[in-house]
Amino acid sequence: MAVLFRKSRRLDAYVPSLVGVELAREVYIRGNDEVVGITDTGLYLYHLSARKVVMYNCWANKADEAETNPCDHGTHVAGLLAGSSIRGKHANLGIGDKTRISFMDIGTQGETCAGQLHCASNDAGAKIFSFSWGTPGSDYSSQARDLDAFIYENLDVLVVVAAGNSGESSTTGQRTISSPSGAKIVISVGVSLNSAASFTNFGCPDVFNERTVASFSSARFTTDGRLKPDVVAPGMSLFHCSLQGTSQAVWPGDHWCRCTST
Repeated sequence: MAVLFRKSRRLDAYVPSLVGVELAREVYIRGNDEVVGITDTGLYLYHLSARKVVMYNCWANKADEAETNPCDHGTHVAGLLAGSSIRGKHANLGIGDKTRISFMDIGTQGETCAGQLHCASNDAGAKIFSFSWGTPGSDYSSQARDLDAFIYENLDVLVVVAAGNSGESSTTGQRTISSPSGAKIVISVGVSLNSAASFTNFGCPDVFNERTVASFSSARFTTDGRLKPDVVAPGMSLFHCSLQGTSQAVWPGDHWCRCTST
């Protein structure tokens, strides 16, 4: 296990090639002049990466702004999308490191807010939206239907939604896709295993490789027979924004820590 853990620390070196980011960067596509709307628990605005935030709309509370939540989910998602290392030692950690963020803070709101999340971010220039959350148990609830209706009326919008982390759940049965990831015109994203190189000491490369869906990732068919997720991407041991001096910090003073999820 110790060897595997040491190798997992290098995963970020593999992620760009696995998801095609290197090809985009070669032609200078890095999210320049792009605003991405993120809807999540909140964002720690005092992290230096928050300089890329063009709008912050607080629907719920400002819990993520407190130092008692040094590595919370919304900050984690924002760092994966657009983060960069303060010291420059680990540059370009964000997939689109030049991207700007329009953030909708929904705290832990339920499904009732899903159909009203987009207008403010849209006004801020966002045409791409990231939802790294969902509700297990019903893949096509009112939440998913509201998203489909919004996209149908705004065909220049792309919404990317996490499939969920219920792949190993004993309560959801075979229907593990969360809502709104079960919506018909969103891109549902699941989790792949780490790169083949990170499993060198694990054996069975035909089974354990980056083309395999992680066991915890929600997957399989929706209630009406559609296969989800639409794509998978690395989601294990990824680095994201953190406060300086926390127990989760990987590099002292560099404001980053590690997390695993969709």
